[in-house]
Amino acid sequence: MEYGCFKEPDVPPEPDGEGKDLTRFGAEPGDASNNEHKKHNVHQNQIKAYFLLLEKRLHAKEELLLMGPGISKTQFFHYLQANKQFSNLKIEVMDSEKMTENQLLALVKEKFTEAENS
Repeated sequence: MEYGCFKEPDVPPEPDGEGKDLTRFGAEPGDASNNEHKKHNVHQNQIKAYFLLLEKRLHAKEELLLMGPGISKTQFFHYLQANKQFSNLKIEVMDSEKMTENQLLALVKEKFTEAENS
């Protein structure tokens, strides 16, 4: 397509999800940077908001079992340790793979039965 004396370059459209992820900070081509820092901050803010939501549900609890395959349980454990209002909360962190609801209930029941017998 031509615009006056300029011709639009023949550039194929990029597939969805494969576009440039750049932010320009100036007019020069070297002034571009990716949004990795911004994305990291957004992710950290989402995690903090989720931890605050969980924190509200933990008041007046005596014990907590954190389990799962990822690292969020450990991050939440450290988050709670840094918060003095949870200094009396007994927390156990346990790695586990995906399990059915019945397996999960049996494991939690077993853990808390052991705790009562100790």
